Amino acid sequence: MDLDTLHRTLKLAKERKTFEKWRYFIPVPKQEEFLFAGKDYQERLLMAGNRLGKTECAAYEISRHLTGEYPDWWKGRTFDKPVRVWAAGTSGQMVRDTAQEKLCGPPGQSEAFGTGFIPKDAFVDFPRAGRSAPDAFDSLQVRHKSGGISRLVFKTYEQERRHWQGAEVDIVWFDEEPPIALAAEGYTRLGGKGMAMMTFTPLFGMSEVVCRYLEQENAQRTVIRYGIRDATFKSQDERDTLMAGYPPHEREARANGDPLMGSGKVFQTPAIDLSIPTIPLERVPLHWRKLWGLDFGGGSETAHPFAAVLYAWDPEEVTREVSTPLGAVGTSYILAEIRMTNALIIQHVDAIKRIGGNVPVAWPHDGHQKERSSGESMAAIYKKHGLKMLDSHATHPTGGYSTYAGIMDMDLYMAARQWKVADTCSMWFQEYGQYHYKDGVLVKVRDDLMSASRVAHMMRRRALPVPLGPGVRRVERRPPPVINPWTGREEPRI
Repeated sequence: MDLDTLHRTLKLAKERKTFEKWRYFIPVPKQEEFLFAGKDYQERLLMAGNRLGKTECAAYEISRHLTGEYPDWWKGRTFDKPVRVWAAGTSGQMVRDTAQEKLCGPPGQSEAFGTGFIPKDAFVDFPRAGRSAPDAFDSLQVRHKSGGISRLVFKTYEQERRHWQGAEVDIVWFDEEPPIALAAEGYTRLGGKGMAMMTFTPLFGMSEVVCRYLEQENAQRTVIRYGIRDATFKSQDERDTLMAGYPPHEREARANGDPLMGSGKVFQTPAIDLSIPTIPLERVPLHWRKLWGLDFGGGSETAHPFAAVLYAWDPEEVTREVSTPLGAVGTSYILAEIRMTNALIIQHVDAIKRIGGNVPVAWPHDGHQKERSSGESMAAIYKKHGLKMLDSHATHPTGGYSTYAGIMDMDLYMAARQWKVADTCSMWFQEYGQYHYKDGVLVKVRDDLMSASRVAHMMRRRALPVPLGPGVRRVERRPPPVINPWTGREEPRI
């Protein structure tokens, strides 16, 4: 073989490996069991731990049905005609970053389009753009081996149920656990020979969806459990690292795919290790970046009180006192707390201004909700009263506002002893001691200051090194009065 031929051969091999990824997928035994079960069962659940390749496995199968091309080792269900598919997930962003990426390639990178499990030359034009998230697709069309065109539509659990009605599909794929109502709607859309696939980690415990597979016998339904010990492509060190990163009460669910049934405290760090003497406001270092975190509450004790914490972050200080996994950057402080029941918004605002009127304010996504009497959003009302509200609700640096992700980040700082709380924040410590899970679900009672702390911590990148105190107030300066020397009375200015 001459050099030119060798060069062309290597170039062709590289392109094939890049744009025909499906040819190089080798399933582990549990993934293979799930793939092959499609031949015998109409409904399948791959109940797996986190980061074990459950989405990748299902995306691979979907790509094969869309094209009608199957590998030599395939023993699962086959379609000899074009198929209609729904691929669904929790939100537009999640669907984009999981199912869409596995099928089409990294979102937003045109040069990488076609590097997923669907070959680049199989697409019919470029997929139709969606509105659920930037660079998300609404639907796509793929050439089937038979000569027809297969079609896939991306769905989210945020859509109303009516958007799941009407159509008939051959395959519906739920990536992450769906609400039971949408699961039922998806099953209803299947034709007589259609099939449903689910891939998720059972973090909601024995939910209705999980019970459907584990407790309701049906000859057309099966569940495959896929744990970290089955992920033979991961080394023991990688498995140990994954396990160490999970909260103790979630380890079995996240590592082995067992339904989460744990209960107990959210945070394990002793409160005494977080407590520090209160720092007078005038002595708080100016270079610390400050931020208020809010929880708007529900206005009554039966709902939720209003809560706010004054959060400070020193990105350069590291106070790690124990040997813990690295990852926490700088030190976070809770310097002051506010919790009010049955108080007016103006009272909330006044309390905040007395402590830190110049400090920016982070707020949760429910701040977009409209206040009944005015029709304005809660965030807009607080801004109108003079608070320095951030221009958008709190999100993680990578996007989204997952409560669990926020709690995990707080827990990391606490475990590293890089989370400090003023000892006068008695209500904060009370909530901290009561903050717990029950049957795998976060108990939303007396968690207002915890929520406010999480919101602030999520947005620490927007904190500013401003002084504390009431802040700059506008003082109207009036010119001295004009006195008539004859009458001694003040005369109006002309």
